[in-house]
Amino acid sequence: MRFPAINTLQNEIEDKTTSKSLQFLLNRRHLLNPYANLEEYAFAAPNPLPKELKGFEYHFIVVRNQILRVLRSHELFIGSSVIDDLFFTAVKDHSEPHPVNATLRIIQNSGIHKPGFVIYPLHSFGVAGVGILETLGKQRFDFIIPYAGLAVRAQTNSLERTAQFLAEAAKQFGIARRIPTDSLEHYERLSILRWLTHNPLLVVRVQTFSAEYYENQAFVVIKLKFATSLIFMLSSLESGVARKGHSWTGTRSINNFQTLDIKHYVVFEPRPRNSKAFESRRVPMNVSATELAELTAVPVDITRGTWMRRKRFVRRICMTLAKVEEGYLKAFLHPKDSSAACRIYRKLFSALAYFRRSFRLTSDVGEAYVNLAVAFEVLLTDGYAPGVDQRIRRRIRRALKGLKGNRALNSAASELYRARSEIVHTGRTKRNVNVQNVRQAFIHAFAYVVDRVAALPATTNNPIDTILGS
Repeated sequence: MRFPAINTLQNEIEDKTTSKSLQFLLNRRHLLNPYANLEEYAFAAPNPLPKELKGFEYHFIVVRNQILRVLRSHELFIGSSVIDDLFFTAVKDHSEPHPVNATLRIIQNSGIHKPGFVIYPLHSFGVAGVGILETLGKQRFDFIIPYAGLAVRAQTNSLERTAQFLAEAAKQFGIARRIPTDSLEHYERLSILRWLTHNPLLVVRVQTFSAEYYENQAFVVIKLKFATSLIFMLSSLESGVARKGHSWTGTRSINNFQTLDIKHYVVFEPRPRNSKAFESRRVPMNVSATELAELTAVPVDITRGTWMRRKRFVRRICMTLAKVEEGYLKAFLHPKDSSAACRIYRKLFSALAYFRRSFRLTSDVGEAYVNLAVAFEVLLTDGYAPGVDQRIRRRIRRALKGLKGNRALNSAASELYRARSEIVHTGRTKRNVNVQNVRQAFIHAFAYVVDRVAALPATTNNPIDTILGS
């Protein structure tokens, strides 16, 4: 994956505010001569600072944060501690007139911007109809979508098979680096990483390089959420294109010794100045127990053959989610941006969260109904107003107009809202909602909205009203 043009990145970074801070730093670079690096400056600089150095930290952070923001907007997740060291060295170097440009050149020349991937354990996920092949000694199927940077596989029950799967994923992702099998062997010996062979594995391509555990984790988690959203969507849409095999033939039922002891993920990052090797890192998950449970639980089956025959349809779903991921990342990096696009991408991301929660394993079917109803409300309204149920049903019909089978999907969505009203007012319902059809209706409505975001006026106050009408 090519690094963006350095001059383009530099122009994005050196805006009016950043340029002033950069000039402040350049005017004081001679004061950094006594310090070999940023760490030495932090520990050895006099306290209190001399008058000439006051404000140095503030202006340094202004430029550092802008470098991070611009790189992250291009999905280049270089750790803040890495940028700190590189940029300080460039500012200190009197022979370098453009420290930002120098920092970017070092990133490019060292290769730390190149893609690696995250390996994350799932539980309750299965590949339908192929589990019996494992008992016959044949290789189990995986599901890899190269252009989406996603690969998922049922439990391997073998470190050798895990390594083979990772090598195949890397190959299809276009990453020509060796899988560090010695690191995998080390991890397998740790009881807290039994999931490497016992659980289904999710692999997501990501351009990340970090020096500390958690500095890129927020972005890794965002990518994992979009990856699991894709899996949930494909599983939901399967009933409309193929008949699934018997549940007992799937990998959820055969040779399944999965563990719920999931506290880490593994990331393979590019080794600096080495185009053939990965750096391997075991990273603790620094999220709440609830968020961890939501990330790991993917209680659905995928029929690989079905989607291998419908590549155009898969690509459309992938492109829809990729568009939302790109838009949401920009909104995430600019939390004060209240433009119509940023507001709607935040809503789309929230709607996906409730869609995923509708798959929770629970004995209370009403929980799925309520989560789906909330997903529709977040997706199809700008805010609460009386008559929301009728408005959402009307907008669902509009979004599904012309879609084959839309009558059944609209009927299921209407039944969902009747059930939802009963649950929130009485705590229970006897209605039997066709949840699969409701989920399909959500996916098609979601794609309808996403396809129309680009045409929105930047200053519209009610973007959903603009897209779907009253």
